[in-house]
Amino acid sequence: MKRMFTTLIIAFIIFIGVVVAGPLFIVNEGEQAVVVQFGRITNVITTAGLKLKIPFIDEVVRYPKKIMAWDGEARIVPTAERQFIFVDVVARWRIADPMKFYESINTVDAAYSKLAEIIDSEVRTVVAENPLRESVRNSNIIMERFSYTDTLELDDDIDTERQLQAHVVEQEALVQREINALEAELARQQEAERQRRLREQRSGGGSSGSGAVVGSGELMWPVSGSITSGFGVRKHPVYNDLRQHNGIDIAAPHGTTVVAADAGTVLTSAYNSSYGNYIVISHGNGMTTLYAHLSTRSVSAGSTVSRGQQVGLIGSTGISTGPHLHFEVSVNGSRINPRLKLPNS
Repeated sequence: MKRMFTTLIIAFIIFIGVVVAGPLFIVNEGEQAVVVQFGRITNVITTAGLKLKIPFIDEVVRYPKKIMAWDGEARIVPTAERQFIFVDVVARWRIADPMKFYESINTVDAAYSKLAEIIDSEVRTVVAENPLRESVRNSNIIMERFSYTDTLELDDDIDTERQLQAHVVEQEALVQREINALEAELARQQEAERQRRLREQRSGGGSSGSGAVVGSGELMWPVSGSITSGFGVRKHPVYNDLRQHNGIDIAAPHGTTVVAADAGTVLTSAYNSSYGNYIVISHGNGMTTLYAHLSTRSVSAGSTVSRGQQVGLIGSTGISTGPHLHFEVSVNGSRINPRLKLPNS
């Protein structure tokens, strides 16, 4: 009798266990779920109702269908004019594909952390590229440029990362197009000035103006330091993919003085989400140099600089992993290895 009673107790416990972790489970309205078996998704459920699973083997991971809100911390962010403003950002997001979400993010808490990482970075970039008046007048500039933050679907996180990488490449290409356009405009102005002086000389009126600043064509090192990345194809230090590196990286302590590699005219002194604070100098005869990731820019567009004059300080702005100078040399619109123009160290 005692043995039978013990057997009944064990059978009852097993029955309760099967019922509790049994083959049936309910997906409520407003929920979606993935059924995971040993870490592998075996079923995706997007409709409410009574569902089946294998007891003790299948794990049911539930996610909300609703649009959720992310409210970032208010931060002080500098504008393009170096004015500091408080920025508070709210984003709405939802899980459109629970399978992709489970594979790339896994948990809602991790999704919020990823949102903070992505949005905070891009907000700083966009605000820093726009003047205060434009930021205040049009608070949607961030959403217009980065529309995926509006109803961000973090199950597409991998695609989002690719978008950011593509944005970096696009920004660098945009800078190069701007350099080419500014160089062409400067050449046009210099030619117009040369023609004007020739006309004055022929008419006996003499010549006014000092003309364009043209460098020697032989560059000096813009900063003293060690080269941490050369010109050519490399593994990107942030995105870990192979891509062309169009300059050289020179590591130096934060705040170290950066000088003009040759005399010339400053074409650009601005901020870019990829290059950070950067300066472009035209040295004449189709040659330009670019100085990127600066903490401070010491010269403005249109000013002339002498060889060895301070143009900025070493920093780590933009897409950067530490304080260094990214230095590029272009000849007639094409980037070349800066070592070809720099003296041997």
